[in-house]
Amino acid sequence: MRSIPRILVALAALLLVAAPLAPAQAYPDPAVTIVIDPDACAGEALPFSASTSVSGEWIVTYDGQSATGSGTSVSGTFDTDAADAGVSRVLTATNSYVSDGIPGTISATADVVLEDCDAIAPVDEETDAGDGNGILPGTGGQSIWWLVAALALLALGAGTLTLRRRG
Repeated sequence: MRSIPRILVALAALLLVAAPLAPAQAYPDPAVTIVIDPDACAGEALPFSASTSVSGEWIVTYDGQSATGSGTSVSGTFDTDAADAGVSRVLTATNSYVSDGIPGTISATADVVLEDCDAIAPVDEETDAGDGNGILPGTGGQSIWWLVAALALLALGAGTLTLRRRG
């Protein structure tokens, strides 16, 4: 019976020695970040940028077009058609890299829906229904009088309570 605790202690010591020998992931896997203009208009150039933490060769594709680059980031523009307004297209950014002699590939996609900027009518200053002086309209109504009435009732109630407790 005395040998069982010794065996358990030996197994625990073996685990403590062997556990650090397991490979550990010191750094998280790299990820690609894509940035596009959310207010991009159909028929105009679509600016983009993609970045990651590892340096490599980039290929970015959008609607049959491609752009290349190298390093930790890439940026550029793609041509768009006015007929692309409201249609979802996919932009894909792929980075092929070598880290510690091991090749790798990471990629990300972004859905791009372009606005029809011609359909957005600019505000005509002469026909604008606003008051024209740049001050926001008074939308609070008569709330100040309700506040005064509420404070008066609160004071009246506090006074009544105080008098009742004294009397």
